[in-house]
Amino acid sequence: MSRFAYVCLLVVVLIFAAYSCHQPAPPPGPPLPPINPADLVGRWKNEHVGVWEFTIESAGAQRFTWDEQVFGMRALTGHWLLDGRRLQFSDIERFRAGVPLLDLFVKNQEEEANIQRHMNELEICHLNRTTLIIGQAGSAVPEEQLTFQRE
Repeated sequence: MSRFAYVCLLVVVLIFAAYSCHQPAPPPGPPLPPINPADLVGRWKNEHVGVWEFTIESAGAQRFTWDEQVFGMRALTGHWLLDGRRLQFSDIERFRAGVPLLDLFVKNQEEEANIQRHMNELEICHLNRTTLIIGQAGSAVPEEQLTFQRE
């Protein structure tokens, strides 16, 4: 056989060996189980962002408040729902000073819409009695997650 035939045969064998060694990716695992909204109820503290409080009122309304750590004041309020592991917020309002002129300067509709959009992209990555980890929906990057401890 000629040198060309050996090279072609070697290439075919290498291609066959590479193809037979290639294993398909394992199928994705089962989806994480949904979370019971009652398990989320309580005050959750993160040292950088402050305290998030989830409550369920006797009439069934689910309220959310965020007390900002830096200034020690309420930063956001609104309603929350849990869709499986995905958090949904509605009626999100930023802190109001209660002084009409100051509130006029602080209120920014576009910024509030961005806050609402960002809050509705959150998903619960992990929840147990003492720890709550929230991150961007579909992302498992630890740098993009917030870890809260139950107060």
